[in-house]
Amino acid sequence: MICEAIYHASGVRMAGVEAVWPEEAVVFSYFFMMLWSSVSVFVAVVLYYLQQHLEESKQLLVYLTIPSFLHAVMLICLSFTPYTEIFSLPSLHVWVPFYEFVIRTEAALLLTYVIYILYGKTRKFL
Repeated sequence: MICEAIYHASGVRMAGVEAVWPEEAVVFSYFFMMLWSSVSVFVAVVLYYLQQHLEESKQLLVYLTIPSFLHAVMLICLSFTPYTEIFSLPSLHVWVPFYEFVIRTEAALLLTYVIYILYGKTRKFL
């Protein structure tokens, strides 16, 4: 997560888009990248804490299944919406050509997490 934060804060992901994207999209994208970078640092700190205090944080893993499941359902619904309706800028399609596949994969990973935690809860692992 720290590496992801550094990657987003560096701005490498947005290199060269100023010439293609409208100014509003560039400004918003840089803002969103900095926001995601700070969230990544926060997640890294929380994960480090959870790793150090695993016994006390088992219940948190169970509570996280609810937003994980809801986020997975939202991503599945978005994956069936045509790409151009989600992002109206056609130049964004160049940067993420397999957007539907990416969000379906993320939804599958979230659902795998939910199933794994629920299985652990029923088998008394958690």
